[in-house]
Amino acid sequence: MNRWLNWLRLNIDGLVILVLAPVVGVLAVLDAFNMDNHVGGITLTVLGLLALALLRDRHLTTKAIQDTAAVKMLYGPEIGEAHTEARRDTDQWACRSGVGTYLRAVTLPSLLERARVDQRPIRVQVEIIDPRDEHLCEADAQYRASLQSPGDAARVTWTADRVRRQALATILAAYWYRKQSTFLSVDVALSSTMSTLRWDLSSSCVILTPRNPSTPALKFTRDKPHYRDYNRELLTSFEQAHRLSPTDDGMLRLNTEPTPADVRRFFAHLGITIPTAYADREIAEIVTAALEGRNRA
Repeated sequence: MNRWLNWLRLNIDGLVILVLAPVVGVLAVLDAFNMDNHVGGITLTVLGLLALALLRDRHLTTKAIQDTAAVKMLYGPEIGEAHTEARRDTDQWACRSGVGTYLRAVTLPSLLERARVDQRPIRVQVEIIDPRDEHLCEADAQYRASLQSPGDAARVTWTADRVRRQALATILAAYWYRKQSTFLSVDVALSSTMSTLRWDLSSSCVILTPRNPSTPALKFTRDKPHYRDYNRELLTSFEQAHRLSPTDDGMLRLNTEPTPADVRRFFAHLGITIPTAYADREIAEIVTAALEGRNRA
């Protein structure tokens, strides 16, 4: 709707001429106004044709500018649409995020579905903040809190512990989804720094999404130099982060929800210590958050 209104605003002059000119021209030719000659009607008809050519040229010019632009800004629903399109035919996905909520709720289930339906190998690279780093989790929580409006009804209280739990849920989700299909390969690394952007790279494009929802996302297609630069950036960052074990030794149950005991053994195997204050209820909440998007697959 916004795209249509924007087009209408930019082309209203030509559209008015295009609509009125043929009508008045035809009426004049038919002598509806008792004109002695039809010069005025013919002129208006010609103007209508010119207006049609004007609108066509504007459309082609706009399309040419969009095709040659190095970056495309995405607003609101366009961000989700761009991600859906990027996932459709990709054989790779690299994500660098904070705690990876969108990754586990949307991206991983969708990629699993594509791997199953198309029987196509898809390699996924995940980099999120290290939940073992208390100071890093606190810094991330403070940044998230600074982006929230004081009067926001959906305001969430971000703490270092909340950030840690969300990161743990994403790690659990990454391994769980990997076990659902031999065609889905997922590698996870933990970063010692936080990012204010979510990076998502597919075979066709890279999308940079700021955490601030009022700021547009940026999309760079594969044929632009920026794509190669950002691809190298994500690869370099991933290699410098702490790589987790490529296997879980079968500790995660297939097609079932892991029990709290399963989760404790799983993270112990990865070298990630679960806080002793976490009772089974807290572990169950992490499992629920990890698998919240599984019904999409």
